[in-house]
Amino acid sequence: MSNDNSDRDTADPTDGGGGTSTVLRSRSAATRRKFLATNAAVWTSAVVAGCSSQGQQEDETTEAPTTTETPEPTKNYVLSEDLIAGSEGLPKDAGLVSACAPTRTFMPGMHAVFKVGVYDPETGESVGNDTIDGVTVKMDNGVTVDLTWAGDDEEHPHPYWNGSWTIPEDADPGTIKYSVELTGENIEYQNVEVAADEFSIIDDFHPKNYVVTDELVASGAVPEGGLVSSCGTSRTFVPGMTVVFDVGVYDPATGEPVSNETIDEMVVEMDNGVTVELQWAGDDEEHPAPIWGGSWDVPEDAEPTDVTYTINITDEENNYRDVNVEENTFSIVTLE
Repeated sequence: MSNDNSDRDTADPTDGGGGTSTVLRSRSAATRRKFLATNAAVWTSAVVAGCSSQGQQEDETTEAPTTTETPEPTKNYVLSEDLIAGSEGLPKDAGLVSACAPTRTFMPGMHAVFKVGVYDPETGESVGNDTIDGVTVKMDNGVTVDLTWAGDDEEHPHPYWNGSWTIPEDADPGTIKYSVELTGENIEYQNVEVAADEFSIIDDFHPKNYVVTDELVASGAVPEGGLVSSCGTSRTFVPGMTVVFDVGVYDPATGEPVSNETIDEMVVEMDNGVTVELQWAGDDEEHPAPIWGGSWDVPEDAEPTDVTYTINITDEENNYRDVNVEENTFSIVTLE
């Protein structure tokens, strides 16, 4: 018994270490193969799982985000407007108006000529009939006047829209208010000094009442582009410009201007608290003129707004007729 057990436990020297060593190597090899196979399976599963997870993340991140485009704002046009007396129907011996001169005082039979400028606020360039279909003046008495683009006039082209209305002979005296409207697709504009603009019709010159006319002239730092012209009439100003007041006061019986020999003082009072004392220009040695004048420099930091002003005349012996002066306005705008 003991010999048999000894034979099983002792290796044969001629075996080169066979017997038990061979069995151990076989088991070890089998164990290594099993370990590698198991690890390979685990690694493969991990890789597959990683790819699967990576694929899901890519699907989530590659979805295109929803974006909403912001529409560009519609451009606002800037309007300027002047009113002048036509050459026909002028009253005789009336110094308050003259042909082709700015005025807001008319008598029956006269021609009221509207001149409207439309400007691009970014460039200051005038806008014609290649962009706008039409411009219309609408009065509160029911009258409408369709303006035409003067830029196409062969003899006298001008960068504005114009048209006229002949005041009927039987027109009642009073104030006519009007607005200016543009026609065309998707047109929006900034209404400057037009929405509440007006002019007056008078039928008689009362011997005790003065007739007052009022015009504004642009001066100073006038911007380029045609929005306004230096020394031209305007009711549209930008910061840095100078507002020049030209006020005429006339004797209704003779049509002659009234000077500082009769009027004691004339002051412009604005609703922003500014006052401007006007001086009689007839005594100017270099450039005498039969008007009362004064000016105001628009501050550089002035905000866009409409400025309302009144003209107060001090004359203890006489009264005067307030013609389109009591609540006249001008506008301050900024070019984009």
